[in-house]
Amino acid sequence: KLVRETLLQGGAAKAQFCPLADSRLTPERELAAAAARAAHLNWPADLVVLGMGDNGHTASWFPHAPGLAEAIDPAARALVAPVPAPDGLEPRLTLTGRALLRARALALQIEGAKKAEVFNRACEDGPVEDLPIRAVLRE
Repeated sequence: KLVRETLLQGGAAKAQFCPLADSRLTPERELAAAAARAAHLNWPADLVVLGMGDNGHTASWFPHAPGLAEAIDPAARALVAPVPAPDGLEPRLTLTGRALLRARALALQIEGAKKAEVFNRACEDGPVEDLPIRAVLRE
């Protein structure tokens, strides 16, 4: 609802919106359904707009999360991956590096002094696992 009411307005209303999550399904079926929907989209994406968390995560790519390397990989076999969220937050689905990092254009929206500081640290050398936003910045 948020995307439709705030982003898909004017000329952008023609954009194709494909939600990944469907909480009515079991996690296994939810992943399969999301992967099937994603497979029917036109790749590469014209534009990917990402945010960044205070811990340097983006696209539900959390620092040191199990499966992070596979999720970020631009050569990943899958377009969608399950992601265990930190601190017991609900599990998530994300697009993999294959889907996101091959986009024709990437935009990053960052707001606030704390996130600006994290962004500046991410621009420095260091492991992607510490600040997953580095996977986007290095593409």
